Amino acid sequence: MLGSKTLLKDEIRFVSSANVKTANDIAYIEILKNEILMDNKFGGKSKPLENTMKMTNNEYREFLSQIASSAGKFKTWSNAAIFSKGARFPYHPDEFMTEIKFQDKSVHVLFELEENMTSLMENKLW
Repeated sequence: MLGSKTLLKDEIRFVSSANVKTANDIAYIEILKNEILMDNKFGGKSKPLENTMKMTNNEYREFLSQIASSAGKFKTWSNAAIFSKGARFPYHPDEFMTEIKFQDKSVHVLFELEENMTSLMENKLW
């Protein structure tokens, strides 16, 4: 919420891959992989960028583990609930804002989760 105190600030990068086909203004998407990027910079992190919660290193590792688990569930949910019948253009789900950027031999899909996304996923997955 606006004006609320920041409890935790961090940068967690993901690597994802998908098969995408388009026909008649419909994108047929199957997310193949959606995982936390475990490289030298991000894979061995022991603490977030900002931590006013005073989270311990063990608690932070558990937090990252939960994020990794959620990434897999997000992949499964997206494939089943959003992409199973194709995504019509223009693409605009209510749960998250999506921006697509193209670069040489790659596409970058950026998601901004809306406030109700957590409760929506909990209702659909659990």
